[in-house]
Amino acid sequence: MGQIEQPSPALLGRIGLGRELGHRYFVQLGLSGSKTYEQHSGSRMDTVKTIQENVLISSYRDHEGSLVEEYGNVESTVIKRTQMTRNPAQNQLGLYLGIGRYYALGKGLVRLEAGYTHKIWGKLDGKAIDEHQREVNMSQRYRLGSSNWSAGLGYSQALWQKLWLDLGCEYNRSSLLTPVGYSRVSHVLSGQVGLRWMLR
Repeated sequence: MGQIEQPSPALLGRIGLGRELGHRYFVQLGLSGSKTYEQHSGSRMDTVKTIQENVLISSYRDHEGSLVEEYGNVESTVIKRTQMTRNPAQNQLGLYLGIGRYYALGKGLVRLEAGYTHKIWGKLDGKAIDEHQREVNMSQRYRLGSSNWSAGLGYSQALWQKLWLDLGCEYNRSSLLTPVGYSRVSHVLSGQVGLRWMLR
């Protein structure tokens, strides 16, 4: 499946509360929403056969100089290859729990965080291409797994009053399940940029 499916950009938003647990440790609890895309690419081969009846096949003159024409049926085969690219989307809302540690660096903070998101709502939009290179509706073919795991490394810098700029990268593991019982696991490592509002 990895030969025809590639992860694409993702949009992520979180709202919640965080609290320090001790010296530089923290925990976060809240809601997490995401919209992720996948690029499905493949090709489809269509074979069309046609038969033309009573077609002039050949004409010639015999030894007496008379014109002789031969008619018959002609069969032709046309092979058409169509390149297909689709970008189905996964929409998900879940309960987020994160724990991590921060370190002071200059005027900013370096943050290490591991998180777990439990799905409370999910939807698949658009068409995809299955392993047989056929178009299928995502919602009919797959359903979202119940949980996502993530781990991230980031740097936060104060921009203005309580508004902070976040830069970093995150690893995310999510799954899609199919009616026949096997699962597709997606591993994504991505760069991130975001804004954070501090309560104090």
